[in-house]
Amino acid sequence: VVGAAILRDTLVVGDADEMRLLVFAPSGQLVRTVGRKGSGPAEFRALGAIKSCGSNILVWDPVLARFSIVGLDGRFVSTFSTPVPQVVDVACSVDGTLALVKMRS
Repeated sequence: VVGAAILRDTLVVGDADEMRLLVFAPSGQLVRTVGRKGSGPAEFRALGAIKSCGSNILVWDPVLARFSIVGLDGRFVSTFSTPVPQVVDVACSVDGTLALVKMRS
């Protein structure tokens, strides 16, 4: 486990061995997995920060230096890169604004 987020009573956990997200129902039952190892859409090379953001989950991949946005239904929404190197954490406001925390150089 490399991180977790709760969104609408649903727990999302990062599985670093398989480079995927595990989505659990409030009962604790595994509902679905999202993502896999790789560099394409809905794929991860490393799992960093995992946060709820609006109605989606935001995942930072430090190897690919990009964020992926995933819906709880398993739908891959988008990815975007950031010019900020060495992101160590991220926060998301209610309106979707991101605040990045970077490591000191």
